Amino acid sequence: MELDELAKDTFSKIGQELIGSHIGGSTEQKQNESLHKYIKEELGFDIPKIAVCKGHCAPFDYVADVYFERVSNACNFGPRGGGKTTIEAIIHALNSVHKMGCETASVGAIEMQAKRCYRYFLAIVLKKYYDRLVTDPTQQSTLFKNHSMVEILAGTINAVNAPHPQKTHLDEFELTTWEIYQEFLNMAQSHGGIASQVTLSSTRKRSYGTMQRFLDENEETGAFTVYKW
Repeated sequence: MELDELAKDTFSKIGQELIGSHIGGSTEQKQNESLHKYIKEELGFDIPKIAVCKGHCAPFDYVADVYFERVSNACNFGPRGGGKTTIEAIIHALNSVHKMGCETASVGAIEMQAKRCYRYFLAIVLKKYYDRLVTDPTQQSTLFKNHSMVEILAGTINAVNAPHPQKTHLDEFELTTWEIYQEFLNMAQSHGGIASQVTLSSTRKRSYGTMQRFLDENEETGAFTVYKW
């Protein structure tokens, strides 16, 4: 994916390595190494790369597969305090900066959760060289000079009914209704050379809640790749 001159002048050497690995020609292992190095050294997050429980994955598996678009539908399923929202904020920042014209809608099942993810995202993009690409951010959205955008939305039928960005994320999926979830699935659309992608993140609070219904149905359909840690 070709970047404009502003972005080329802005990115560090490690960032250029990451961009090169995304363009193609790299093995999956090399892509993962470049991405992890970039996130750790440039953004300051050392995301675990090793799973610690049988049947679980490492959080970084999810980050790499989503960023490099190896999956089109993905769910990060973890405990409270497991870093799910921080990880989504990192992905929003990476997509916005390194994929020109990437539009992301970050939907919170409750408004407070959407705002929390957005705060984490702003903390990343308003430091170091990223801030040179950001136009004036508002409480609801951030526009980038490379034509990318991140917008936060409340988890209501009306809010998820209108926009059609390439990337959509629903945070704390357990707290939403099935009707809103179904409408949310219709949001993401590919355009501008960027593939559509739907991501979910949540804990499981109830034995018969939205998350468990999703997991049961997904066992039959396989529509989503589920990353559990």
